[in-house]
Amino acid sequence: MTAPSCADCSATQAVDAGNAPVARQTLVELVRYFVASAIALGVDTGLYALGLRLHFGYPLAAVLGFLGGLAVAYLISVRWAFRTRRLGDARIEFVVFAVIGVLGLLLTESLLWLQIDVLAFGPLPAKLAASCGVFFFNFGVRKFVLFKALPPGRAPATS
Repeated sequence: MTAPSCADCSATQAVDAGNAPVARQTLVELVRYFVASAIALGVDTGLYALGLRLHFGYPLAAVLGFLGGLAVAYLISVRWAFRTRRLGDARIEFVVFAVIGVLGLLLTESLLWLQIDVLAFGPLPAKLAASCGVFFFNFGVRKFVLFKALPPGRAPATS
């Protein structure tokens, strides 16, 4: 096999250079989304603990925590983590954001069942592994569906 010619190298570098800003922006958004998720987890956990302290019972406390964390994750995502928005109607955007979060919750439950009941992992390692996978699921789906740049000349969708 022969080494590529200089012309081949510059063509490859030109293509890579064109993708570099997109890849860099996606990495920045991934890190910012991680921060947003960590803050949302803190709110979720804090509201869960508050609900338990107020004797709401863990199912209601979990819902309270999930909703609070969801709201915080959405606000930080649209104001700081992501640079572009595909939808012009914030209400629809929030509903889609929440549906993706619920899908992530269902994925978490499925992964926990698989790891704990089928593969006999411990509950905590299973939760950590599931959380990592679901973080990337949520980021990827939200980025693609809600926060991916629109083609030039196309306005955000509204209803």
